[in-house]
Amino acid sequence: MWNGSFCRGLEKQGSKKYRGIDIVDTLFKELRVEFPEYEFDRLDVSCQKIQGNYNLILVMDVLQHIVNKEKFHFAISNIKSSLAPSGTIVISTPLGIFEKLSFYCVIRPFEVYHSLFPDFRISEPIRYADSYVFSLQRR
Repeated sequence: MWNGSFCRGLEKQGSKKYRGIDIVDTLFKELRVEFPEYEFDRLDVSCQKIQGNYNLILVMDVLQHIVNKEKFHFAISNIKSSLAPSGTIVISTPLGIFEKLSFYCVIRPFEVYHSLFPDFRISEPIRYADSYVFSLQRR
């Protein structure tokens, strides 16, 4: 999990409500102290249903770590079903020719996201650290 930098960025932009989800809860105690108005929940998006609808969903450096195809598709469906009708999804992940780098990391082509989000406008990916970031909005 990240160190709270996204919370700080959202807070600076005026976000009053935020729910952080991660597969591990390592930083939750510290984050709950620093951001008492935000929620933090341990959840595996590849096999546990996300509750609620959200205007903005950030999927930052998550999807490349879901190497199982069925779990990856569950995660994508889970994210899409949690998005409010006029909401936006922002994804950061490595892009390239399909390659399993290790037992916990896979690179997928950008075309995979186009095929899984056919009813969405998808921005061009922008380089972000060792990954790319792009946004998706329902048409």
